[in-house]
Amino acid sequence: MPGHSVMGGLKVATILGVVLSWPLANASASNSSPGVSRSCSAHDVRPAASLANAAKVIACDTSNQRLLIVSDYHGSNEIPDFVAQLLTDASARRPVRLGLEMEAFEQKPIQAYMASHGTEADRAALLHDGFWSMGQGRTSQAIVRLIEQARKLREQGRDVDVFTTVPEHPSADAISQAGGDNAYRSEAMAQAIHSQLQHGVAHQLIIAFMGSAHSA
Repeated sequence: MPGHSVMGGLKVATILGVVLSWPLANASASNSSPGVSRSCSAHDVRPAASLANAAKVIACDTSNQRLLIVSDYHGSNEIPDFVAQLLTDASARRPVRLGLEMEAFEQKPIQAYMASHGTEADRAALLHDGFWSMGQGRTSQAIVRLIEQARKLREQGRDVDVFTTVPEHPSADAISQAGGDNAYRSEAMAQAIHSQLQHGVAHQLIIAFMGSAHSA
């Protein structure tokens, strides 16, 4: 897959700075896919004076998109909270899949947590392994809050799911052939997201959240 970033691999267009989108095939404001609300209009939302309002504007204005990529420098509180708001607003209108920059071995614990009641024991089971103690921004409390919001939305009946985008334990040869670790991760993440696009329902939205090194 060409390019040394997820953006290069997926050939998406930049909108609103950090958010990228891939349009639905043959979609328009008057010809949206089944299951997508037609009552949402960005013009009905007040100017984006806050991240919460920005999320509402984006959820409305991209109702004919299949992919949004949001990037940050790992470790912020504000951007994961923004993604949580975007997930909340978008899932009110259609299915949403949230992609996180985490290794594949975290997929099963996340799925178990998504199906749980979010008790202290459930959260402890999610955070039990060494991945969550690395001290990286990818494992911050803000990311835990984001996953918890996804779980709550599903518990409320929303069609929401979470998937990981990073393969585990690549070989040295695979990294070398890709042009280095960062290039390998970016290409693999693009493939994971592309797979979700190919196999998901036509009107679902994928929100892929990742470090800026992979989206630039």
